[in-house]
Amino acid sequence: MPTSFQSLLVLVTVAAFLLFLLFKYRPSLGGTVLRPASDELRLARELVRSATTPREKAEAFVNAAQAASREKDGLATAVGFYVRAMKADPTACEPILGLRDLLERKRPELLESVLWHRMAVLSWSGDTAMAARCAAQSLSQLYARRLKDRDRAGVIERIADRIG
Repeated sequence: MPTSFQSLLVLVTVAAFLLFLLFKYRPSLGGTVLRPASDELRLARELVRSATTPREKAEAFVNAAQAASREKDGLATAVGFYVRAMKADPTACEPILGLRDLLERKRPELLESVLWHRMAVLSWSGDTAMAARCAAQSLSQLYARRLKDRDRAGVIERIADRIG
C-alpha cells in the first residue's frame, strides 16, 4: 500500500510536535532534586516533634525558622515555621519579631499581609494582648520605614498604645 505525500506530511508533523513536547517539558521528566536539610535544621525539626507545651512548640518553631532562614532558598520554609509558631502559641511575641526581621527588607508586602491577619485573629485583651500589641507595633514600624505611609504608621501606633 503506497503512502501518499499527505500521510507522510502528517506523520512528520506529529513527530515534530512530539519532539517539541518532550523538549518543552523535559524538566518534569527527570523529577526534582531536593537538597538535604542542614544538620541544624534537622535538629530544629526534631525539637519541634519533641515539644509538649504550646510555649515549647512555639520556641522550637522559631528556632527551626531561624535555621531555615540561613539555608539557601529557605525563605518560604522559614515563613511557614514562623506562622506555625504563631498558631502554636498565640500569646508569643517572638515569632512576630522574627518574621518582621526576616521579611521587612525582602518582602514587606507579605509581612504587611501577615501582620494584618495576625491582628485580626488575636484578641486585643487578655492573654494575647501582648502579641497583638507586638503585631501592631511591627506594622506601624513597617509603614514608617519601608512602605512610607506616615498616616497609617501614626494611626496604628495609637492603636498599639491602647491594646491591652
